[in-house]
Amino acid sequence: GSDRRVLELYAGIGVIGLNLASQGNQIMCVEQNPYAAECFELSRLRLASESQKKISMHITSSEKAVDLFTNQEVIIVDPPRKGLDTKVLDSI
Repeated sequence: GSDRRVLELYAGIGVIGLNLASQGNQIMCVEQNPYAAECFELSRLRLASESQKKISMHITSSEKAVDLFTNQEVIIVDPPRKGLDTKVLDSI
């Protein structure tokens, strides 16, 4: 359904989340690399204005974002090669 609260961890520039926002979901992307924010924002601005309001990026590590997990209906992970951090895996 639409309007699910979705958290995307290890989001990179938010490609997955940006696609889900256009389907009516509330998306929060979490990415550690601050340089990803500029690409994310440029892509966000290309969405319809209603979708733009539904997606945001938070620059922090996924490990530091575990307190956000409980408010989400869906958690998407696209982890780095090293895999999920133990704290993230335990929290999920």
